[in-house]
Amino acid sequence: MVFDSSMATARNRFAQAGTTISKAFEESDLATGEQVTPPDLVDAIAQLLEILERNPVDDPTPAMQEEGEADKIGNHAMNFLHDLGVYSDRLELPETTGELQQVAIAVAMWMASWEVPIQHIDMVVNGLGQLANKSSDVEELRRIRSMMQRVVDHASPDIKADLETSNPHRAWRILLLNEGIVAVRGHDPEGIREAFDQLRARLPDDAEAFFAEAAKQVEQGGFPPEVAETVRSYTG
Repeated sequence: MVFDSSMATARNRFAQAGTTISKAFEESDLATGEQVTPPDLVDAIAQLLEILERNPVDDPTPAMQEEGEADKIGNHAMNFLHDLGVYSDRLELPETTGELQQVAIAVAMWMASWEVPIQHIDMVVNGLGQLANKSSDVEELRRIRSMMQRVVDHASPDIKADLETSNPHRAWRILLLNEGIVAVRGHDPEGIREAFDQLRARLPDDAEAFFAEAAKQVEQGGFPPEVAETVRSYTG
């Protein structure tokens, strides 16, 4: 099934997820203190997604063309989705969290189209990882890798600085490794070269072990010769 990253689909997906979270919160005894509540976040995100849908990069409103506006609106949406995802996890709604992650992918693609830096990538990285795990279609895997690359390209400078190298679960590292895996699974020599070169440059401590493991996988068969040869060229 081809993933639809349109904002219209994201809004429909979010409407269902938001209703589920708000209802679960109202029926729970979850404490929020003085923090913003899930219903507050649902209302805010719904409004932001409507703004994003009304402002594609090729036909924006005058207000969105003001300097910094796309950056501000896009990152507000992404940050609020992250906060709502935390509540969804606390309410033990894993399927709903997954839906929020799919919405985050659409927001990230909107931000990439506007070429603004994405300040928070955890939700979208998890969402893209889930998409890849569920797909075995080569063309869809190539499309997922392309979306991963767009997130890499538009991640904020702070994320790209990768200062938390002691944390192996950091989203930036997971994104880069996942892109390499998906490139191989997508039988995409050009994508493999892009992802593997990127790994060597951005995750030098992980790259060689990753290449060796990828080579073992292609040696087991089931990959076109050009794909296997491209992977092997990064070992030894």
